[in-house]
Amino acid sequence: MVAVATPGKVKTMRTENGSSVQREVEPFVPQRCPADAQWLKDVLQANGLKAYKPSISVTDPKQRRPANEVRDYCSGDNFKLWSVNERRYVHVLEAPATRDRPPARLQSIATVGPWGPDPLP
Repeated sequence: MVAVATPGKVKTMRTENGSSVQREVEPFVPQRCPADAQWLKDVLQANGLKAYKPSISVTDPKQRRPANEVRDYCSGDNFKLWSVNERRYVHVLEAPATRDRPPARLQSIATVGPWGPDPLP
């Protein structure tokens, strides 16, 4: 399966005669590591998890939106894991070996707020 790159952003504008024209506002950005991104996507789907950008707080439901999900992943990038099924922060996930990858340990970075870091399980 081919990994999808981040599409460019377009803006729709009206012309004088009423027709609409789309102009590219931000360019198309290809994925840095499509094989790694596809592997992460498969592992997360198999375990009922989602990976979010490290800059957001996964304990805040308003920040857990599709725009904040990790799409462009390379091995070693930071992220935060959230269990969709259990509705909780996940500190560590042990990913099993596949035919082309050894077993891996996926670890969330700590969520820190004004109350301090989230407690670890």
